Amino acid sequence: MKPRSVTSSILTMKNRPASIRLLVGFCALLSLLLTWKATIAGEVYAPARLLLSFHPWNQISTSQEDHLPWDVLWWDGAAQFYPWREVTNRLWRSGEIPLWNPYALSGTPLLANSQSAPFYPVHLLTFWISTPRLMGWLAWFHLFWAGLGMALWLRRLGLGAPACLLGAGVWSLSAFFTSWLALTSVPATLSWFGWAMLGASLCASNPKRLYALALPLGCMILAGHLQFALYGWMLAGAYWFLQAVRKDQENPSVPFSRLTSGLSAFFFAFLLSAIQLLPALELSSLSHRANVASEAGYEAYLRNALPPLHLLTLFFPDAFGNPRAGNYWGAGHYAEFALYVGLAALFWAVMVGGRMRKIDLYFWLGIWGIGMLLALGTPLNRLLYFYLPGFSGAGSPARVLCLCAFALAVLCAYGFDRFWNALKPEESTGNQEPSPNRLLTKAMIGWSAACLLCVLIGYALLPAQIPAQQLTSSLLSQWKGLLLLGLLLGVCFLSLRQAVSPALTLSLMIVLSLLIPFTQAFLYNPTTPAELAYPSTPEIQKAPRQSDDGFPARIAALNTRWSLYETPNATLPPNTPAVYGLYDVAGYDSLAPRHYKRFLDWINGGDSAPLENGNMFFVKAADPRLQWLRSSAILTAEGWQPIPDIAGEPNYLGAAELVENDEQMYERLQEAWQSGKVLLLKSEAEQAMNEYGSVSDAPVGATIRAEAYRARSLTMRVSNPASETAWLLLSETWYPGWKAEIGDKSVPVLRANGAFRALPVPPGDHTIRMHFMPESFQRGSWATLFALVFLLFFMRAFSDKRSTL
Repeated sequence: MKPRSVTSSILTMKNRPASIRLLVGFCALLSLLLTWKATIAGEVYAPARLLLSFHPWNQISTSQEDHLPWDVLWWDGAAQFYPWREVTNRLWRSGEIPLWNPYALSGTPLLANSQSAPFYPVHLLTFWISTPRLMGWLAWFHLFWAGLGMALWLRRLGLGAPACLLGAGVWSLSAFFTSWLALTSVPATLSWFGWAMLGASLCASNPKRLYALALPLGCMILAGHLQFALYGWMLAGAYWFLQAVRKDQENPSVPFSRLTSGLSAFFFAFLLSAIQLLPALELSSLSHRANVASEAGYEAYLRNALPPLHLLTLFFPDAFGNPRAGNYWGAGHYAEFALYVGLAALFWAVMVGGRMRKIDLYFWLGIWGIGMLLALGTPLNRLLYFYLPGFSGAGSPARVLCLCAFALAVLCAYGFDRFWNALKPEESTGNQEPSPNRLLTKAMIGWSAACLLCVLIGYALLPAQIPAQQLTSSLLSQWKGLLLLGLLLGVCFLSLRQAVSPALTLSLMIVLSLLIPFTQAFLYNPTTPAELAYPSTPEIQKAPRQSDDGFPARIAALNTRWSLYETPNATLPPNTPAVYGLYDVAGYDSLAPRHYKRFLDWINGGDSAPLENGNMFFVKAADPRLQWLRSSAILTAEGWQPIPDIAGEPNYLGAAELVENDEQMYERLQEAWQSGKVLLLKSEAEQAMNEYGSVSDAPVGATIRAEAYRARSLTMRVSNPASETAWLLLSETWYPGWKAEIGDKSVPVLRANGAFRALPVPPGDHTIRMHFMPESFQRGSWATLFALVFLLFFMRAFSDKRSTL
């Protein structure tokens, strides 16, 4: 082979500032190309067109092209994450700390559901952007941030710029990353993985740089998805330990300092995220998903594991169809089992070795292997499920595939770097790599063998009711990826003959390697025209908004069933009313107070959650008791229908009575509400009853009027004509942290009538102020503030101004 010059100083990393600009520009442009419809063309990066399948939006006249095939995970993006961003930013813009969501479940803690992520730095900096535009820019930023973190870390490891670009593209375009883009907390969390690896490397090299590891770990939790954050913490911890051991071997004089630095980084990351994490931990113990690890729960958890049949998607992403085409027929959900990182990425990964240290090679192969074993539901999962506190409430074991995708991106970058270095002459670079011919042969054999094995597994495990022709047809439809891989091989062989210039060779290699995963991601995620993203309709405009007593009226929509696999026949599904500022008695929340769910179960006469989705809470009948939640009408497919009258008021002054437990409370609840009784748990209220006492009967002529109603504060004018203390019952969800003052005196706020708030009101006319400020948030705020000040001081005092990347 004739000597050939290096493409440019930028590509060989000799010009560091220029190389960084290249990495930043590449990641920014790649992300923009993927999200241009929402960032430039004005569409909304959310699958909100799914709304058109439900009443009342199905009355809007649209073309069939505006409708989307049903996909339950896309629905989460439209009905959970879009409303959460809208509600959170609306509260910030109105000057309120977004601690409480008044629009769902008769009020529910907002901050404590970590996926609302109101204190995530990116959300704090973008709250002023309207939600339709924000969704696209959030997707762009996290794609960019994920790629840049990976690229800068690979750069620090000494890889050439081409390998850094490819590794960044493979990670940010991996099917697992891009398939979750509509669920904003997932890409936000995953985008910090590369930065955590960079921080672990810096912290292990210089213990004074513990801030470089603490900041991305803290942001992972603040980003919102705790299960993915846990995987990121585990990966960063293992990688930091590997690097620290290596550095100790090279310089054994400071092992204790290195150990202290690493542990301190994790400790300060915990403190940094405490403002979000402590309220989330509090809600997890009070939520409907709070459970004790059990064998039955473990078996249910494993039912969501990756089926071995789906190993085919490592090479053929649409082997079982695609939700965008409406023809997905695989197990579970497409995104949960997304293995694909690109055919070319696997091809380059087979070449890994050479300058990569064996311990690093074994580490990343181990991460991929352990991730696959966990995803496949092997007994290794028992260690996490039973022995890691809180993990039993996590989602699918297959979500650990995020670590597999990250590991493959690393191996791909190293393999490509090895091949690119092998193309350079030994006399100019001193490299001792095998010949490019040998590397290509090795890659072709290894790739082909792995692909053949996955295909054989796929056919061997294909369910009997699925004809083999169906799978064969799906595999043959993937010919474009194989064609591009063939073109890539052609470019590689041309480079051996020096028939193509180095710059063109490099460009073609990177473009062909990333083109198929890019196309896959671009076509998978649907956008919505701005006019179809939560459009107003006549029936939404007719929704009741205000009660006669100044409190907001709540709506109820009748729904009885749901589906994971076909478009449900539903009306104004839970959470969607929040976008319009409507107050709903139903809700859709991954963590909701279990005492409110039980109250809805009581009204519905059974489980208020549909069998298919335990996080969704319906109103299943036009029960008169809905009036006790300030609902006067219920929306059905035929329009708004009045709710039958019932004795009792939603908010009232009454006589308090102590009951022994919730069972006794629910036995008497119907009669209590009708007669104006306030039922309190003896274990929680006995002291307050001894201090304040109670009237024997509901006072006649009592009045209650809301003067100011905001998300986390309420001002009322209450008149108690009795000569003794009466107890005020409000049909507002009780939760720890609600406080009340009458004049300048604090009074207790207790849980009453199953799920609601009650407080003592002395005789006379009073202005009562109620506000939400949980202790978990206060403690978390101080911890976060302390950690932030400490890390910023540490960064300023000990940062090395020399370039270290």
